[in-house]
Amino acid sequence: MPAMTKTRPSLPPFAVVPAIALLSLATGCATTMDDASVSATTSIPSIVDETEARGDEALLTALSTEAVLQAVYLDSTGLGVVSDLVAEGTIVEWMPGVITRTTTGMDVGSTIVMQLEITRVIDQSDGQSVREGDVIHVSRIAPTMDPAALTADLPTGRDALVYLSEPLSAEERAADPAYDVERVDERTANVPLWQYPNPQGLVVELAGSEELVWPYLGSSADGSLREAEPGGTLDGLNAAQRKARDETIRSLQESGTRLEEVFE
Repeated sequence: MPAMTKTRPSLPPFAVVPAIALLSLATGCATTMDDASVSATTSIPSIVDETEARGDEALLTALSTEAVLQAVYLDSTGLGVVSDLVAEGTIVEWMPGVITRTTTGMDVGSTIVMQLEITRVIDQSDGQSVREGDVIHVSRIAPTMDPAALTADLPTGRDALVYLSEPLSAEERAADPAYDVERVDERTANVPLWQYPNPQGLVVELAGSEELVWPYLGSSADGSLREAEPGGTLDGLNAAQRKARDETIRSLQESGTRLEEVFE
């Protein structure tokens, strides 16, 4: 089936700010995932070799930003609605992005960049022209001040599903004079950097298994990438996250606020 195009609201990118203030905005509605199907402590299948197992374990444990990022969550349908691109691809490389500190030397945060070769475009908004075979770059805040060490442990060659908001503009990428920004890998300097609308935006299929990982949530579930596509039953959320999401939805409904307005 050919990919559809539609107009969607632009989403606020993940900005590099002090960790205590990190906030990603998103929302969504009901899910059908069972509590037992989501785990943050799943062991990696023994049929893969030690290097692959170590890489997949890093996906599950090393990237979660739940401790420092506050997020409002979505089900797969809502996530698709607010995304500018939904696609499947193969992870080519992980690269360290930037390290940010205040001008007085206080640590602020860092980013990592995932390079993804697109294998199937599921949906994209008007104005986007991503095609099969394209290689895109996706930036995300990292839970470390040493992004080079982090990316060295992450696996490549994995199939992934991504929900993305449009790349940062030149103005959004410009360094704030209140911060010192060190670019770790110069290859990330002049490429469009797509963003995840929330921590559910990356879903990775583990090597040699039928298990999915949401690295930025630190959760996993049995299933296929197709089941995590828009309208699918898998979204990586646990019971507490679903409860928080439902409370947000109720608040929006009571105030008469539409989902799209949150991202305008």
